[in-house]
This record gives sequence, C-alpha cells and structure tokens, in this order.
Amino acid sequence: MLDPQTIGYADLSGNKQYISRGNLDGNDRVALILMDYANQRRLKILGRMTFSEGVEAATNLYVDGSETEAERAAIIKVEALDWNCPRHITPRFTETELRPHLNTLGKQLADLHTENQRLLRELAELKASGA
Repeated sequence: MLDPQTIGYADLSGNKQYISRGNLDGNDRVALILMDYANQRRLKILGRMTFSEGVEAATNLYVDGSETEAERAAIIKVEALDWNCPRHITPRFTETELRPHLNTLGKQLADLHTENQRLLRELAELKASGA
C-alpha cells in the first residue's frame, strides 16, 4: 500500500509473454479479486494501472529473497472496492490450519481401530467357546 488510494507491486520476470502488460497498453482499467478462502471473504478492487519500467522503479515494492529481478513497478490507483458476497466461496485451508484437526481425527481413528480389533477378538473367543 503506497497511500490510501494506491497499491503497487514489483512485476517480476516471468515467461517473457508480457500478456498483462500488453493488455493494459490499450486499456488501463484493472479489476483484482482477492480471495480469503479460510474466512470465506472476497475483495474486489477496481482501479487504473500504470507501469514504471526498470528495477529501480520497483525498489520499494520488491519482495526480499525473491529469485527473480523486478522488471518494473505496477501501480494501481484504486477507484473502488467491494467486499463481495461470500455465499459461494468454498473454504480452503492450509495443512498448518488443518493439522490439529487431522491429529484429533487420527487419534479417534486409531482408538476405533483398537476397539474394533478387541471386539473381533472377543467375538472369535465367543464363537470358539460355542456360546
């Protein structure tokens, strides 16, 4: 976030197709849809994008530790934003978020397996004793 109405990012080298860059040459309007699957939220940002060419232009926007150099700065003047209806957003979670629940389910499954084995042994004993 560069100021209350402006966001930007370093445009990193990719496959050299420049599709986004080329599309914006004829029309500078952009719409970004940002998803928060875990909380079932979606933010739509509408604005106008400009580019400043060169690594130096993206110095303040560059992600430390990236393996690729920035080719340009992409700057978006935000004209509107909207939190869209979450109704049809399927929640998605990372393994870190799910791990405690998966561990609990794994323990329950192991306990049920142990109980099932015990009950099978008891049933076999009953059958063997003729009861």
